Amino acid sequence: TWTTVGEGTQVRVLAGSAGKLKETRKDFDEPHEALAYATQQEWARLKKGQVLAQPEAAPGQPSMLRYLGRGYTGAMPVADLDGQLLCSWHDASDRLLVLNAQGQLIHQGEAPTNTLIWQATPHPPTQQVLLLADHAVWTCDPQLQAMQPLTQPNAQPASFLSVAGDQVAWYAQGQVEVHTLVPGGVGTRRLQLPVQPTLYSGHSMQMSGALSAQGLLALCTQPGQIRFIDVASGSEQAAWTGPFEMALKLRFTPDGRWLLIQEGHGKWALLALDVQARSPRADLPTLNELGQGDFALSPSGTQLAVSRREQISVYDMATLQLRLQFAADHVVKRCALAWLGEHTLG
Repeated sequence: TWTTVGEGTQVRVLAGSAGKLKETRKDFDEPHEALAYATQQEWARLKKGQVLAQPEAAPGQPSMLRYLGRGYTGAMPVADLDGQLLCSWHDASDRLLVLNAQGQLIHQGEAPTNTLIWQATPHPPTQQVLLLADHAVWTCDPQLQAMQPLTQPNAQPASFLSVAGDQVAWYAQGQVEVHTLVPGGVGTRRLQLPVQPTLYSGHSMQMSGALSAQGLLALCTQPGQIRFIDVASGSEQAAWTGPFEMALKLRFTPDGRWLLIQEGHGKWALLALDVQARSPRADLPTLNELGQGDFALSPSGTQLAVSRREQISVYDMATLQLRLQFAADHVVKRCALAWLGEHTLG
């Protein structure tokens, strides 16, 4: 491992094994020269297999960096698994990895052949991880072994997976379903609703959904409209029609008050809908042109992180004041986000 410390025009590097760190210093005429040197040294060390470990990193600075290498697929599942980072790596097949705060590999599991994992959602109460893999839902244990399908792959390229409380929702074989979660899989089916996704502009299927902890299901199956279904009764509530094109991702805040909508096409914007009033949040900052960016809510719902290319912005969800903004290192095309507790982003 190593640690890089930049202080104006000087760069200090501590490198070596635990208990045997060696410090080197290098001075420059200008701060930008020091930064360029530190960046070049970081990338060279990462590609050699070294791990950057800075447990006392300042806000916005990396506390751990590890280069996994191999191919980039665009499928970037990231999640918090017992305080450790769950992510993926692609070689001949897709693999899920769990890394600790020091960058050490704790668990790994291989996906089925010719399958990309797009979303991984741990559910600690039932000791399983739910996976969305090529428009089918799978489950595996927290050690990333014993992957088992819960649904068959959809004929159309349309799917979603959402977990809240003791329930899971998905789209499979023309039906939106909600099931209870039990150890190692699913139990009682609580909702089944026939749904037909819409083909947007002749090229993309519109299908996204989110389940709230209060038992409300939000669905977007056609551009510009969000449907709401009460899971317990199966009754459909008033829909909301708004100024957005496709919805790439929907997420409720933990209290169920707000529904966050990441738009695809159009303005590529992030919207926040007041669920009870069925009106967009007026004080939300203008967050357009997210492209293939991402957003994530902290576990308490008090913080919202948004990625726009390599730029990461963190907002207070109550006031929507900007708390922190920084650039993520080594972004290729997009940056996926997940909170590991209340104070760390992966």
